[in-house]
Amino acid sequence: MVSRFEYHGKESLMEKRRQRRKEQLRNRTVALAAGLLLAGVCGVSSALAATGGSDGFDVVDVLQDTASLSAAPSSLVPAEDDALWQVAAEGGSDAALKEIASRGANLLAARSGGQRAVEGMRITTALIKVEGVLDQNLANDSSFSVDFNKQFTLHIEVESELNLANKKVEITVPDGLTVVEYPIPERGDMAESVTPESIDQLHSVNNYGGYHPTNGTITYSLKNTAEKNSFNIVLAPDTVLWNRTKEQELKDSLKIEVYTGDRTYQTISATPKITGKYNDTPSDNRAIQTGPRLSRIGVKTGVPTAANQPFALRQIWINPDKDYIDMPQFFKKLELTIALPYYTENGNNIYAKLDHITWDPAGESTRLNLLDPENHKGGDDSYKDGFNFTKTVDDANHTVKLTWENLYLEYAQDYFTPYFKWTSDCDITTTNAVRWGSDSILNTGKTAPGCYEGKTPTTGDASAVGGTITWQDDSTWYLYNGDCTTLSFTAQAGERA
Repeated sequence: MVSRFEYHGKESLMEKRRQRRKEQLRNRTVALAAGLLLAGVCGVSSALAATGGSDGFDVVDVLQDTASLSAAPSSLVPAEDDALWQVAAEGGSDAALKEIASRGANLLAARSGGQRAVEGMRITTALIKVEGVLDQNLANDSSFSVDFNKQFTLHIEVESELNLANKKVEITVPDGLTVVEYPIPERGDMAESVTPESIDQLHSVNNYGGYHPTNGTITYSLKNTAEKNSFNIVLAPDTVLWNRTKEQELKDSLKIEVYTGDRTYQTISATPKITGKYNDTPSDNRAIQTGPRLSRIGVKTGVPTAANQPFALRQIWINPDKDYIDMPQFFKKLELTIALPYYTENGNNIYAKLDHITWDPAGESTRLNLLDPENHKGGDDSYKDGFNFTKTVDDANHTVKLTWENLYLEYAQDYFTPYFKWTSDCDITTTNAVRWGSDSILNTGKTAPGCYEGKTPTTGDASAVGGTITWQDDSTWYLYNGDCTTLSFTAQAGERA
């Protein structure tokens, strides 16, 4: 017969054994996860085999790591009544052991003072870095600003789970920005490849009159063993598509995305704003000195009196800016209105007609004049790249409108010379009797800064030529034409064209 004291003594001993057994199982769980990182290092089956068998945790020589257990945050160690713990203690399914492996990795990070191990992928840093300017954090802001004439760096840092397959980092650069440089992986890098493989293959899906911006989607493929990667992408505002205002918000966002297969872990996007400031005067809204402007070249003062004899008055130039004379331009639409010259006889205005336009090179230049419609034709003699050109006569206002659509001026500034002719002999030879200008073509004037801000004049002197730009973002700009007010000429017999 067992005494009451012997019974309680045996019961106490059995309870201690049960508690010790639970402690051993808890230690073994953490040891397997933290010591072998199970699925992370060699896979579940191999990990179990390496510890003495594949029949759960009932093995003799299992790694013990009580120090790890005592150092671990309680959230990393399965609780006694945790369903995951019960599954692991009873033999361990693959899913349960993978979860324990993740907790084990977190335990090791906790012991080394590091951060919690990443599950999947995440973007830890996304900064816009410009020399002399505070960094802009894309993770916190939905937009960022960059000066039109400065390059900048998109700095990205990514963390990803060890042995996660098919890891991708995708950067999408929108129209309005251009890619200057991006890193190409080398042998031994944790980023094993990038698409496209060369910046020469990187192009926008959009075609702007033959101009294909260097932007689009850059995709890095990471090795399974990659855990931390960083990228520096050098970008710049695309001034070809810039609307020349002091703050242009782009239509599409700059986007960074990390994913594997069909699973996207994180996306960061921010809208770029292209800015510019010509000077620090608060009331001056110019981004650059003049913006696009019209000018007339020539000193001719006479015109012929004979009918049907073509004559030119001035060569007309379109320039991108007084300072940035070499800045290429894209116009979704460019409309230039030209007045017809006239003289007054017996109280009536007698108007010439537009005869033709020449696109002669200026000086010694041999490059293509891209205002010339013929230079936008393909092999079948039709316009290419969405380009179109029309000429419209306005008999009511005695003007001619020239309209270019999807016009890319690769060489920044271009020019043309309109030629006119009288339909009958001009009998008025009084000095300066021939006038070239129309009240329907308003003038910006020459008062800065207003004349250079692209606003359509509501009043102003009559002008010989004026024009409006429709930019890629559908905003409009009235070209400076302060130097194109009405000009006067004298008709003379025998005057050459």
